[in-house]
Amino acid sequence: MPNKKILTLMLGGLLALGACGGAKNDDQAPVDKTADVSTTHQVVEEEDAAKAFLKIQYLHEQSQNEFNAYIEKISNQRDLKNNPQKLAQIEKSYAKKEAEITAALFQKIEALNVKNPDIKAYLELQKQGLQASKELNDHLQKLNKVAKTKKRRPEEKDLQHLQELSHQVQKIELDLLQKQIDMNDKFAKEIPEGQLKEFYQITHIQDLAYQKQIELAKNPPKPQNNGESQEKKGKELLKSIIAVDREITQKLGEIKLKDAEVAKLRDLAIDMANKKIATAELVSSIPVGQRPSKKVATRLQMAAKAAGDATNAFMEQRYQLLHRIGQ
Repeated sequence: MPNKKILTLMLGGLLALGACGGAKNDDQAPVDKTADVSTTHQVVEEEDAAKAFLKIQYLHEQSQNEFNAYIEKISNQRDLKNNPQKLAQIEKSYAKKEAEITAALFQKIEALNVKNPDIKAYLELQKQGLQASKELNDHLQKLNKVAKTKKRRPEEKDLQHLQELSHQVQKIELDLLQKQIDMNDKFAKEIPEGQLKEFYQITHIQDLAYQKQIELAKNPPKPQNNGESQEKKGKELLKSIIAVDREITQKLGEIKLKDAEVAKLRDLAIDMANKKIATAELVSSIPVGQRPSKKVATRLQMAAKAAGDATNAFMEQRYQLLHRIGQ
C-alpha cells in the first residue's frame, strides 16, 4: 500500500492540474475532485485501521504464547503439592510474570498510536476488563485466605460482591467480543479487494461461532419443568454448536479467494471445523446416562486429538498471517 502522505500529495497535485486545465477551456464543465480525494483518503484510513487491528491481535497472540511457555515451564516442576511454601512462591511469581507481560503488551499497543475511534474504544474496554479481572482475583484470594486462616465461611456481603465482580467481568468480555465481531464485519465489507479483505472475510464467517456464544451467554437455555438432566441439556447445546459449525464450513467453502496464503487458512479452518464436528457428533451419539464403551472411548480420544492438531495448525497459520498482513 502506498505511503498515505505521498498519496495525499499526489492527489493534491492532480487536483491542482485539473483546476488549471479547467481555466483554459471556459466551455468545459468544472469537475469537483474534492469528493474523490476525500473518498480515497477515507479508504486509506480504513485500510490502516484494519491493519492496526490485526497488529493488536498479533501482539496479544505473541504475549499469550510467551505466557503459555512460562506456564509450561513452571508446570513441569515436581512435588509442588507436597511443598506448600514452594507452591506459594510459584503463585507469586506467576502473578508477577502475568503483570509484566500485560504491561509490556499495552506499551507495544500504545506505541502503535491508533487513531481509529472504534479501535480506541475497544482498547479502553480491554483495560477496564483487565482491571475488573484483577479486582475479582484479589477478592477471591482474600476470601480463600479467610477460609484457610480463620476457618470460617465468607460473609454474605463478600459473596455478593464476588458475584457482582464476576458478572462485571463477564459483561465486559461479551462486550469486547461483540465489538470485535462488529469491526471484523465492517472491515470485511468496506476495505478494498485484496489479501487484507479476504482475511477479514474468513474471520467474519468464523465469528458466527462467537455470535452463538454471546447469544447463549445472554439467553441461557431454561431448564424444563420435568427435571431435565444436565447431561440432556448439554446434548441439546451440542447440537446447536454442531449446526453453527456446519454453517461455517458451508460459507467458508463458498467464498472465492485469490490469495494463496489466505486460501490455505480457509482450508485449515474448514478442516478444524469438520474435525470438531466429528468429535461433537461422537459425544452426541453416546446415550444419555450411559458410559461410552471402550471402543467408543478410544475413538473419542483419537477424534479429540485430531481436532486439537487441526486447531493448532489453523492457529499457527493465522498467527503467521496476522504478522505478515498487519505490517
